[in-house]
Amino acid sequence: MIVEKTTTEHYEVTLFPDVWNIEQGDFMRTRKKRGLKTKPFEKCFCCGHKFLEHEIPVVAKVSKIGNRFICSKCAKEVQE
Repeated sequence: MIVEKTTTEHYEVTLFPDVWNIEQGDFMRTRKKRGLKTKPFEKCFCCGHKFLEHEIPVVAKVSKIGNRFICSKCAKEVQE
């Protein structure tokens, strides 16, 4: 017997464009140095794009979760 379940979550996303100017690599090194989790910030919350070392992500407030990073492509789609 195989049972497959799929759940859908809906989140309210509020963007904060142009408030973050730190490259992804610098941010991740700082968090690791301080012993903080890095996994929630490694990829775009919307599409899963893995951020590159010199990429600057967009900060977003996600309901039920908190602050996350979104890639510039998804940020443009959210603003529309």
